[in-house]
Amino acid sequence: MKYVLIVALIFSVSGCTKGSKPSSPGADYTSSMLDFRFSDRDEWLGLYIAGNKVGYAVYSLDTLSDGTLSEKEFMFMSLKAGTRNMEISTKGISFGSKDGYVDSFFYSIISRDQNLFLKGIYFGDSLLLTSTTDNTEESRKIETGKLPLNMIEAIRFFGAESSVTLEIFEPSTQEVVSIEIISRGIETTPDYGDLNRYTVDLLGIPVDIWLDENDMLIKQEITALQMKLVAEPRQIAEDMSSAGLSPDIYRQFRVKTDTRIDDPSSVRKLLIVAEGLELDVSSFNQIQIGETLEIFVTDEISERSSVPDSVKDYLLPSPLIQSDDPKIISKSLEITQNLDSAKDKLTAINQWVFKNLGKEPTFTVPSSVDVLNQMKGDCNEHSTLLCALLRAAGIPSRLAVGVVYANDDGFYYHAWCEAYIDGWVSVDPTFGQNQADATHVTISRGNSAEQAKILTVMGKLFIKVLKVEY
Repeated sequence: MKYVLIVALIFSVSGCTKGSKPSSPGADYTSSMLDFRFSDRDEWLGLYIAGNKVGYAVYSLDTLSDGTLSEKEFMFMSLKAGTRNMEISTKGISFGSKDGYVDSFFYSIISRDQNLFLKGIYFGDSLLLTSTTDNTEESRKIETGKLPLNMIEAIRFFGAESSVTLEIFEPSTQEVVSIEIISRGIETTPDYGDLNRYTVDLLGIPVDIWLDENDMLIKQEITALQMKLVAEPRQIAEDMSSAGLSPDIYRQFRVKTDTRIDDPSSVRKLLIVAEGLELDVSSFNQIQIGETLEIFVTDEISERSSVPDSVKDYLLPSPLIQSDDPKIISKSLEITQNLDSAKDKLTAINQWVFKNLGKEPTFTVPSSVDVLNQMKGDCNEHSTLLCALLRAAGIPSRLAVGVVYANDDGFYYHAWCEAYIDGWVSVDPTFGQNQADATHVTISRGNSAEQAKILTVMGKLFIKVLKVEY
């Protein structure tokens, strides 16, 4: 699963690393707005996963001479993913009114694999968003009302009520999303005394946040991920000397099972008990009764290609699945030339993605246009590009996220696609499967923001295998 997306989404921070070199005027301007430093007096926090130091974050909120609020934030994270060490840093600055609403913001998310810059300017009830990477620059208008500076400032300005629902702009999905802030009252802690505790529901994911009497951020937790931000002096927060001891995040969040599955790619039907599954994940190829799930490979893909109104939204471009981009359209046409049926087009595009994209873990916010330029990535890059190419070919498609059996030792978090050809079918471009095997357990589906819902089950699942059919 894409941990940069998870962390950027939950902690709502974005930014750039030292020495990053923007490659366009838009990125250059945003980078210049992010040319600032933090002081020892700002809010410094260490970032931990399962008790292991993996990074740090820092926040500050200032009032400028004209009364404008200036909110700054930064995060650095270093993780092991398989055999690869990966780093990401994020940075952002938002300007807003004294009542806590944002007027403009500038963000960047930088890793070895991607430089992403975002600029947002509000005009009345709309947000003009410009997104720039090493390969592309695109602008679009988002209709929206007033938005808080970010999630933390939403609590500081609007969290006094017992419960309040607001919308915020989320950089990692480039969308406006709804959050619910629930005040939990005063909690007495052994280390910090009395703190104000809040729970933020973000896309169904609970994030617990503690502020002191001066509204300083003391702690932030996502229990499912065993992830925690804790207030620390700057010198301690920035100390990454123990980061090399952190575990492989793939294995850290593996879903264990009681049974080894031989030849998983040939499994046609799988009956399991998913302990800890509290969601209804029934779908076209999954039957759920309580915690019991039967997953099966659907019948042979139809040669027909009727598209009912109910699925036509999955032909449209979305923020990170740019199926209307000329490069995406051209590549889709090139791959499917001389092919008539939707089935043949699906097979050709899926096999092209499987054979041509390099297989390696990456730290990116996957965009189909960027993936087409970079031609490498993990399951998120494969699936994002496949969805865009399929939509450009007139085949409705959506992202699917869940777990899949792998490495002979359990289920791992994974992303693939679902395509509509006279009915939905699961397609896995990372494994090259035109019909995904039945060890693919789908938790959520849709566009890029839907991937966050996987967090609602992370850390809770244990799978018992009842029956395997080939």
